[in-house]
Amino acid sequence: MRSYELPGKTIARVWDRSWPLGAHRTYEGLAVEVAIPRGGMCEYGLLGGRTLQGRRGACTISVARAGDRWSGSLVEGVDEVRAALPAEFHEAVLLGAKRAMSDSDLADGIDFDCVCHGLVGSSPELFRRLAASVVHIHADPRLLRDERRLTQILEDLRVV
Repeated sequence: MRSYELPGKTIARVWDRSWPLGAHRTYEGLAVEVAIPRGGMCEYGLLGGRTLQGRRGACTISVARAGDRWSGSLVEGVDEVRAALPAEFHEAVLLGAKRAMSDSDLADGIDFDCVCHGLVGSSPELFRRLAASVVHIHADPRLLRDERRLTQILEDLRVV
């Protein structure tokens, strides 16, 4: 896991082939977590996915719609974070992923299988942007070794 301090006191973390939600386990995907201060609140989300080999353009979500509280988030003590994706966020995740797929060279599909949302600071719009970021990183794994380009993708999460 790598941490990034971005403009506007935004903090992001990126996990590559490591499971962000506690227990050490093998994970074949990557996840992006972000906390973006916005006045009296903090936008928050964590979204991860793995590629679906040979399923170009496929986009699935295989996480719970309601889940347990997760401690260890970037907004611990500020927001209650749950390891789940509310039903009202699904369409935004799929939209963000599909748009990013159409702009990328991702040869496979993607399954979003790791997610946490804040009860106060999460929104469909933030999860749309997170989905696009995860797709862009999957489409070009060299980004994980290019700090400048990866930081730009993370900074773009701040733009509404």
